[in-house]
Amino acid sequence: MKLVVTERGSDAARDAWRDTDMVVSSLLLYPEARAALGRAARARRAGATQRAKESLEWLWEQVDAVALDEPLVRSAANLAERCHLHAYDAVHLASALSLADEDIVLVTADRKLLEAAQALGLNTASV
Repeated sequence: MKLVVTERGSDAARDAWRDTDMVVSSLLLYPEARAALGRAARARRAGATQRAKESLEWLWEQVDAVALDEPLVRSAANLAERCHLHAYDAVHLASALSLADEDIVLVTADRKLLEAAQALGLNTASV
């Protein structure tokens, strides 16, 4: 959302996007982002327009998506329970962990997800 609708943290999100070599996320990011845009449009938030949706589509084309499979879903379920996370956040965390790359930086505005990622040894950035 912060990349397509200006809000608190948008500058940091744009910096994180611009400063990376590759953007990787769970496939669930796409419906999650579209749902957020829909909520913003229904609330008549400034910037939640067709143009924002088009920007999201352009950004999504640049994302390398991590597919959901049985092991990832089970890992997310364990993380949700152990780290007290919402299901979507647990899937994002499990997706990041599945990459097993020490250069991965999990970028989020969600405090609980940030803390869980840090506790599990991931590099993080808050937006």
